[in-house]
Amino acid sequence: MKALAKFFGVPIGYFGDDAEAEATADQVVASSLIGESGLNREALRALVEMSDGGRRLVADFIISAARLERGQGRGGRQA
Repeated sequence: MKALAKFFGVPIGYFGDDAEAEATADQVVASSLIGESGLNREALRALVEMSDGGRRLVADFIISAARLERGQGRGGRQA
């Protein structure tokens, strides 16, 4: 297990601890978003500095935009 963790660059808990695996997966996703999309560190920093209400508003907007791109309405059904 140690060799696998070292090879993939993840903590050993990634292979057995669900919470640690989820946290590591979230870090990988965030890193890939910074590298592959229009998101940048400044945008992520601004998001972190927002109020809880502001972050919820941004999250709702992202979910709505993703649904629109998939052609789904608010209830998850095809529009």
